Amino acid sequence: MSLLVGGAGIKNENLSRVLNSVMKVKVNRQEQNIQQNISGEHSSGVGTAFIIPSNPNGNKLSQLALTCYHVVANATNVEVQLAKHNSPIPALIVAVNPDNDIALISFNMPEKINGGDDTSKMLELGNSNTLSVGEELYTAGFPLGSDIKFSQGIVSGWDANIQTGRISTTAAINPGNSGGPLIRASDGKVIGIVDSKIGGGDVANIAFGVPIEYFKQLHTKMRMNENKVGVIRNPVFGLCYSPLSPEMIKLSNKKINGGIMVTNVLKHSEAEKMGLKKGDVITSITYAGKTYDLHKEHGQVNVSWSTQPVQFSELLHRAPIDELSEFHVVKFEMPPPRVISAGSNVKVDPETKIVKMKKSTNPYTGALKFVHFPFESMESVNVLGMTLSPLRANFLGTSPAILALYMKYNDLERQNDMVIVTYVHKNSPASKFGIIPGAHLLSFNSHAINTISDVISASKMPLGGSVLQCKFWVMGKERELLSDVSSAYNLEKQYEAQNVYGTKSTTAEILDSWKPVSEIEERTTYSATNSVSDIESQMTSNVQDSKQSISESVSEVEFDESDWHGELATLVDNLKRETKFLHEQVTQEGGNSLSALSDNTSKFTPDAVRAKNSRKFNCGCGQDPCITYGRNKNAHKMPNGTIMPGKNHGMDYADEFGYSTTTWGDSAW
Repeated sequence: MSLLVGGAGIKNENLSRVLNSVMKVKVNRQEQNIQQNISGEHSSGVGTAFIIPSNPNGNKLSQLALTCYHVVANATNVEVQLAKHNSPIPALIVAVNPDNDIALISFNMPEKINGGDDTSKMLELGNSNTLSVGEELYTAGFPLGSDIKFSQGIVSGWDANIQTGRISTTAAINPGNSGGPLIRASDGKVIGIVDSKIGGGDVANIAFGVPIEYFKQLHTKMRMNENKVGVIRNPVFGLCYSPLSPEMIKLSNKKINGGIMVTNVLKHSEAEKMGLKKGDVITSITYAGKTYDLHKEHGQVNVSWSTQPVQFSELLHRAPIDELSEFHVVKFEMPPPRVISAGSNVKVDPETKIVKMKKSTNPYTGALKFVHFPFESMESVNVLGMTLSPLRANFLGTSPAILALYMKYNDLERQNDMVIVTYVHKNSPASKFGIIPGAHLLSFNSHAINTISDVISASKMPLGGSVLQCKFWVMGKERELLSDVSSAYNLEKQYEAQNVYGTKSTTAEILDSWKPVSEIEERTTYSATNSVSDIESQMTSNVQDSKQSISESVSEVEFDESDWHGELATLVDNLKRETKFLHEQVTQEGGNSLSALSDNTSKFTPDAVRAKNSRKFNCGCGQDPCITYGRNKNAHKMPNGTIMPGKNHGMDYADEFGYSTTTWGDSAW
């Protein structure tokens, strides 16, 4: 007997299992203001989760459930509620895999609802790799936060436009269904996790699910890390590549029929370790006993699970994590793509190699790393009216200047540590000097800057002890910020009093190093006065002790009274002279320091530093203003603000991180 009419429907035995395992997820969350790196607004949401087979703690009542990462993102509190029971149950986030939109949560099943067979409260995981277009499936969830609802549809395909190859289905999906199971109607097993839909007034029944194989690949790694939520990134081989052009195929003297050309190999990656180089050509990949040959010119592949060829990126994504994959690599020297022509007489002698390698997460550094709040944190520092943070993937799309910075570098260069401006306060020194979010901090007080630690260290070393100097790269031009230390200190104290920076004030050690000389002198004088007072007190105490000692001995020793009075007077005089000398020494040293600082200040005024370092930048493109990108200086900014490339550009570009990009000279974005 089936619950739904038409097709396989839902068998009664599977219906009971679904009702026992599918849960409503209620989440309280707090967003992160990434520009200022402070906590933002509170909100709440509802999604779906389902219990899976597991017993991680040896506790009969402990259960694991799957849902979507976006359901629990920024969560401060999570509760689950079984479809058959109204009581909320506290839940704990165990691990998240944001790249695949997967989250694993844990909860303790109350004893009063734990009776019966435990397996009846779990959904069995199937094999999404064996799905075929047209197969019937169904899902269960809590659309719009309602009671549990079922929806039926078919597998309509595998979306080739999404890098991770989502399952496309005609089942009706609405907000609140996210995280629910996609179930194969024929066997009742989960083959995906409801993930998203295409919205719009004229759009219906186009929804997507994450293939369950993606979780099965990572499930052994999805665990807590030192009592913290585990953040699991998709391992990668470390390849950046572009489709092989017809010209390249002709140059190979028919040694190559199709494939992709490596345009960069990421640092710290397995591809780098195994010796892959820029210019190598990959013609096929083999894993799980199956070889996939890349199509001529396009770098696409025919696969059993899709009616259309899939992108090479999907093959890389599906490759096993803990097993070796084999790459058929053709290595030879080729001219750069921009100078290859169909009539070229370049001769090549390719070498064919089989390269075996595994994936790793080591390449996630610099701007290629995405910080997932609140499960991860990010360093930042507030200074001179701006927030400085390391360049992370979070900031892409938040500012035109950050986009320009991405365009300036390729994936390999983006792995380097960089510090950027992420927020600028109105009427601050930064805003007055034209510094905007996305500005790349090159140096602080003539010290090169790569990390937030560099910022803190360099800020404590003003030029000449009195001038702060910051140099930035902003939209192709270099800008400079100058301020005297005293003004900067007073401003930061004012910002602190007015809570301008929110919950993150300027670092205390920076402020301490900027304290005005008058405060330092006052502190020094106070310290010297205290020292003199301490010495005088000690002197008096010593005199009293001497008197007492002599008085106690007078009955036993004959002496001349004038002698001990004279010795005591000499002791007092000596102590007074020492005290006066110490006071003069401390005062003089303080005065010398003030004098030296005053002399140096004249050499390092903001005007003097600005005059010394002022220079113009022009890439020779003939446009005003102009902008320089890449080593070839081949892009400029038009007067209307449009960024235009130079000649010989427009080559398609891709990488394992899912960016659809274009190569401009030696740079990619």
